[in-house]
Amino acid sequence: MPPARKSSPTSPPPALRADAARNRELVLDAAAAVFAEGGADASTEEIARRAGVGVGTVFRHFPTKELLLGAVLERMFHALAMVARRAPETSDVEVDFFVTLHRLVDGAAAKMAVADALSRAGVPLRYSSWAEPLREALADLLSRAHAARALRDDVGVAELMAVLIAASRAAQFAGKEKGLRKRVVSIVLDGLRRTPTPSGIDPWNEARERSGRRPGREPPADAVSSASALRDEACEVASLPVQSVRGANAS
Repeated sequence: MPPARKSSPTSPPPALRADAARNRELVLDAAAAVFAEGGADASTEEIARRAGVGVGTVFRHFPTKELLLGAVLERMFHALAMVARRAPETSDVEVDFFVTLHRLVDGAAAKMAVADALSRAGVPLRYSSWAEPLREALADLLSRAHAARALRDDVGVAELMAVLIAASRAAQFAGKEKGLRKRVVSIVLDGLRRTPTPSGIDPWNEARERSGRRPGREPPADAVSSASALRDEACEVASLPVQSVRGANAS
């Protein structure tokens, strides 16, 4: 007897009727919106209400909330992979690459909210097979960009995905103002470029010069205190353990 065929959470099982398949997509659309707004604690009743179906229909397709969250995130990964595969191909490979990255980061708030909800529910994301189509598409993008010598040599798929997550977090924190979001994302993504900082200026030394101190000298005590306060605030905003950052700075 042949083994049973496994179906992907993103696509309806082969035997699903057309109306059932349509209901499944309605549930996924509603769940993406509800999870983005309320996180993993969002109610199944609210998802059913927005989808225009009964609660029983939601449970019939997705018996647990983790399965529903997983299906929503997998569909997001597939959509991102399609964006990466549809990257423009002009004579300027570097521009094409960064235009595509900006498109990938677009809508970051909803994507990160669902990812956070899954993470809190105990679903491992970093090595999830859901992300494999995106990893493959990013590998193709990187291959073209490296061939054009547009990027740092040490940028691989893992580094690119980490930077995309960082850019998505930055966009999420920047809020709804489009101009600010675009500038913030550009600042994060610029770290991937081969082109060095303009004029070869070290940004840390440049900051010291602006503050009236010569590079390499110890800052005054009040400056250290202010810097510590800013670091602690940044850690709190980013939900990072402050103690671990202090330890890293001391080492």
